[in-house]
Amino acid sequence: MTEPERPSSSRRERRTTAWRRGLTALALALLMPGAVAAWAWWGGTGTVTPEQITAGSLDLTVGPVTGAEQLAGPGGTWTYTALGLTGMLPGESVARTVVLRSSGTTAVDVSATVTSSTAALGQSLLLSTTTGGSATNTTTNGLRTGTCTGTVSRATAPVTTTATPALGPVRVASGTTVTLCAVLGLSPGAPSSVQGASTAATFLFTARQAGTP
Repeated sequence: MTEPERPSSSRRERRTTAWRRGLTALALALLMPGAVAAWAWWGGTGTVTPEQITAGSLDLTVGPVTGAEQLAGPGGTWTYTALGLTGMLPGESVARTVVLRSSGTTAVDVSATVTSSTAALGQSLLLSTTTGGSATNTTTNGLRTGTCTGTVSRATAPVTTTATPALGPVRVASGTTVTLCAVLGLSPGAPSSVQGASTAATFLFTARQAGTP
């Protein structure tokens, strides 16, 4: 029987050399600029969910005493009948407190102006205000007189049809109060021409977020 021809050593060397050249060519192809290669990159995503976001609130309420504040919510009008006198004589006055509360979640800076609804009393209607005080009303020899303790906010001055400052600004922290005390009266020098005349003093309170212009 004839034995199969075995490849010579020189032929095996040629095949090995060709195989190595092929690997070298493949390696060079992978390293050459512009060669395209596919890579598998791992990736992942994550979600961050914040706590509930809730807007705050700004609300100024007012009333005659602590716990009796009115005007909850934006705006509104409160008629304070106790801050007035009928049949007022020259030199008479009445004192009343107004409690200002920051009923929202933020501190507020509060200011106020006062205006006379008519010019009937001219320069004879007078107003002074304090903060942090209390009101006292007495009657001596038939003459009614109101006084306020506290820190002066407005010195005694006429109330006219032109708005003038009555308070502030004063800061009121959330959930707390500031007491305004007002003395409203008729000038001791009021002329006889104002007899029987009447008007109304209107206070306009403005609250802004604390620290804003």
